[in-house]
Amino acid sequence: MRDANKVVYKKCSSRELEVFEKIISGLTNKVISEELFISERTVKFHCKNIYQKLNVKNRLSLIIKYKDYSPYAVNKKYTHDVN
Repeated sequence: MRDANKVVYKKCSSRELEVFEKIISGLTNKVISEELFISERTVKFHCKNIYQKLNVKNRLSLIIKYKDYSPYAVNKKYTHDVN
C-alpha cells in the first residue's frame, strides 16, 4: 500500500493529486470540475496525464489499481508542491 502511495505522490503534480483523489472517490468529471473550479476539459487533461504517469488505460483501471490508496498512509517526505 505505501509503495502505491509513493508512486502517486512522486509522479503526479499537486493538481493531479487533487484530481486523482477525487477520481478514486468515484466522482465524475463534472463534479470534479465544480469542486476544483476548473473546466471539465481541464479535468480530462489531468486524467489523461494521470493515466499516462501511472500506467493505466482508463478510470476503471486506475480505481482498481489504487483501490486501497490512502492520502494519509504516505510519509510526508514524499509529498511535494510543484506549483
